[in-house]
Amino acid sequence: MGSLVADLAEKLSSATNNLDFDEQTMFLNTSADTVGIGTNSPASKLDVRGTMQVGVNDTGYDVKFFGDTSGNYWLWDTSADGTVQVGNSQLTGTLTVGVDDTGHDVKFFGATATNGYMLWDESTDDLILGSSSNMLLGITAPETVAGAVSKLHVEAVDATAQISVWRNSADNASSSLVLGKSRGAGLSSDTIIADNDMVGRIYFAVGDGTDRGSNVAEIRTRVNGTPGANDTPGELILCTTADGASSSSERINIMNDGKVGISTDDPQSLLDVRGTVQVGVNDTGYDVKFFGDTSGNYWLWDTSADGTVLVGSSTQTGNAQLTGTLTVGVDGTGHNVVFYGDTSGRSATWSQGNDALSFTDGTAIWLGTSHDMKIYHDATNSYITNAVGALKIATETSGIAVTIGHTTSEVTIADNLTVTGTLTNADIILNNLKKDEPNMFDGTRGHWQIQEGSDDLFIMNHVTGKKYKFSLTEVS
Repeated sequence: MGSLVADLAEKLSSATNNLDFDEQTMFLNTSADTVGIGTNSPASKLDVRGTMQVGVNDTGYDVKFFGDTSGNYWLWDTSADGTVQVGNSQLTGTLTVGVDDTGHDVKFFGATATNGYMLWDESTDDLILGSSSNMLLGITAPETVAGAVSKLHVEAVDATAQISVWRNSADNASSSLVLGKSRGAGLSSDTIIADNDMVGRIYFAVGDGTDRGSNVAEIRTRVNGTPGANDTPGELILCTTADGASSSSERINIMNDGKVGISTDDPQSLLDVRGTVQVGVNDTGYDVKFFGDTSGNYWLWDTSADGTVLVGSSTQTGNAQLTGTLTVGVDGTGHNVVFYGDTSGRSATWSQGNDALSFTDGTAIWLGTSHDMKIYHDATNSYITNAVGALKIATETSGIAVTIGHTTSEVTIADNLTVTGTLTNADIILNNLKKDEPNMFDGTRGHWQIQEGSDDLFIMNHVTGKKYKFSLTEVS
């Protein structure tokens, strides 16, 4: 081993002002004021080409690096066995915290809101956002959409503006999108919901030139009944926004029992439509078929025939309008048709067995626009009543044969009257004043009335007012 003085003399070069110990073990460049360890070309004030160690296992020392900005630094704090950074950090490359199956928490705080942070929780293997934080993808500032700022917002100018949930599994299970609700006031609560609570809503919001508060449609879910443990009746609602509006209205409601209401939230049957139902358009139709409980029975709107076909019985409650021919049965094979009224026991029946139309007692046939004439049977007698004008009985070729007055009990017989049997309780009135032709004997007209007395017969001329008595001869 040589002396230190000799070694220094050997290494010192007055021309370069450099000092090199043991061939690059330590190199001092006195001109540049740099020190190299493991190199004779230091690139910085201290350039170490190899492992640098401060302290030994279980005995450490603080290491602190200051920046150009006052108060900013990076510190290895031996008392905390950790690092502290005050200031910005830029990483080019991979940052790994921990190793596989042995991790460490990583927490990033924000500058404004309380509970504004992002935490990698190594104990649960979860990435957690604080209650005041949002996740924004594609934008740098939160947006108000449909009246609220979302916890997750995705925005883009192309087809990447979407959220995908994909499942790969060798079974029939699917991926899921879950919207939930409880009545709890705090996080992680399972407080039971109540009837009519909204559970989830999917808005289809739009920009309307002023903001993003309007929507064109909406899907809602609502509690539909009294809930309990493992008993949660629900309702699905489809909504659209009408022209001139900015928020949607309920259109279709699917209830907890499967009933579907269109334009009603209280359907009374499996399908309850409160409005007009149309199948097809003018000159382009489609068959509609309704089956009954009896095999082979149905009602069919047959678009090829532009008519209906009924196989089985039919009961009509309410109004019905038919434009076209109504056929019941076929020639030689008929079916009963019964028409009921509002009064109990009143009906009209086409009886296919009797080939006749029958009416129950008290059920009338009305004739005339104002129902002036009525024909009926009251279980004892049969009646023909006439409300306006005279009742006239005529033949098609001979004209009116009998006229029954409306305001009086006068009956006019146009030609001869033949009575077979006894005529009782009646005067005989002979009147041709209103006839088109006079009598055939002397061509005159008259108005006579024959009436009976207790012992005599009387006759009166209503034209002259004169009265006469018949001279009767007793024959037996």
